Amino acid sequence: MRASDQWFWQYNESIERLTVVLSEELVHHVPYKASKLVAMVEGDFPFDCDDAQQFQHAFDYLESFDQIPPVTVMATALNAAAWLRFGRPQMPQSWHFQQSETNQLPADKKLCELNSGFTKGLFYIVDSDDEFAVCMLLDREMAVSDIKTLKQFDTVKVLLNRLQPSTIDPVSDNSYSQQHTA
Repeated sequence: MRASDQWFWQYNESIERLTVVLSEELVHHVPYKASKLVAMVEGDFPFDCDDAQQFQHAFDYLESFDQIPPVTVMATALNAAAWLRFGRPQMPQSWHFQQSETNQLPADKKLCELNSGFTKGLFYIVDSDDEFAVCMLLDREMAVSDIKTLKQFDTVKVLLNRLQPSTIDPVSDNSYSQQHTA
């Protein structure tokens, strides 16, 4: 899948809904409430080069994991592009998650796990700096406390010392070619 110059963002103020229009027949509804987004006005906005680059980076990376369903890969890539462009800055919520035994994930790793003490969840690292990472939940849901549950594609900002290595690995070129040449 490649981003297209025909794609565009659309915000409907009356229902407070951001979508990305991929074609006349295909529209992706971004799952974030208006309160999680920067102030928006009704209208259409171009899916610009930065959006396309963010989408493509996420899509290409996630596509290499055969354990992640294609529909989740597509939705995650679109939601990551949406979050990077329209997401409101978050306060860290590191206290919900246990510290990792690993000092730091390699910079090229974009999948991680977070452990709330209730359960572990698989996350895509949308953005990071020297201290924090914004992570998007790929699992259906994850309990982080007795009263708080994250839903699929929710984002959370955490200290880097909370990121645990992912337990899934990308498909190697050799295993892919062996599976598809038999």
